[in-house]
Amino acid sequence: VLRQISEETRQRAERTWWVLLDEANLSPMEHYWSDFVRFTDPESERTLRLGGPDEILTLGTGPRFVATINYDHTTEPLSPRIIDRAAIIRLRPAGVPAG
Repeated sequence: VLRQISEETRQRAERTWWVLLDEANLSPMEHYWSDFVRFTDPESERTLRLGGPDEILTLGTGPRFVATINYDHTTEPLSPRIIDRAAIIRLRPAGVPAG
């Protein structure tokens, strides 16, 4: 998907892409997601370096990332760095009052 987004950006044919990370905090997000966290800054360079000198992807403004998490004793807590840069929507089970 990231290569396709990069190719569309290069061809100036960008569209919106939604990428879903399901159960994203089963391992520490701050470690595997660190290259993407900087994309929350509008002035950041929207490129990813994959390893080799010729392996650079330009992602433009098309990709949107959505993550689901379970927040309990079985999962990694979200770091303040991630929480500060994310829009968080909390869902409660039906019948459980807010508060």
